[in-house]
Amino acid sequence: MAAGDLLLTGLMAVLLVGIAALLTRIEDWRSYTPLAGGGSATGETVVHREKPAGVIRWLTTVDHKDIGLLYGAYAVIALAVGGIMAMLIRLQLVTPAGALLGPNAYNGILTSHGITMLFLFGTPIIAAFANYFIPLLIGADDMAFPRINAIAFWLLPPAALLIWAGFFLAPITGNMIEPAQTTGRCTRRCRSNRPTPASTSCCWACTSPASRPRWGPSTSSRPSSPSVTTT
Repeated sequence: MAAGDLLLTGLMAVLLVGIAALLTRIEDWRSYTPLAGGGSATGETVVHREKPAGVIRWLTTVDHKDIGLLYGAYAVIALAVGGIMAMLIRLQLVTPAGALLGPNAYNGILTSHGITMLFLFGTPIIAAFANYFIPLLIGADDMAFPRINAIAFWLLPPAALLIWAGFFLAPITGNMIEPAQTTGRCTRRCRSNRPTPASTSCCWACTSPASRPRWGPSTSSRPSSPSVTTT
């Protein structure tokens, strides 16, 4: 498990370094955004160039309108994935015993659905409208830090891969790398006959007071409290 986590962390670091190196190859980010007055706020003369065509444009752009469109496309994809997860959740609940998924798969989809809709759709769709329209509404040339703005978007695709990769890597790695789950293992430990003390905090967090485990010998082997008789 630790080796797999270190490997994923290393791959993400390499990807981020590659993206940063690619963005630094842009010589003049101001040339990607036409200015209304033909100059900059400091009075410098800016030479405008045509944007590169094809995929290179979208990989290297620092134009706030292009980044807004990237945010929007990303949010639509995340919405589609989250919608598929929501449909699987509803199909699973068609029958009381579960129609399609096992307990672990259902738990993982339920958890990933919430993460996807909140962080991979809700936030990027707001950023899409903000990046596209706010500089136009206030008359700004571009965002304050266009390269940082671009890097902020390119952090999202590897985040989505880390969140969704568990569904594809679990069968390959023998469940060493699993999708995110909330209370699946916790509930199994608490309901088992012999829970481990390591899961104490987990059990207390996700179970009701009546179902919290009691450590030590079973109830039947414990000495009963002495009865008190009153006269």
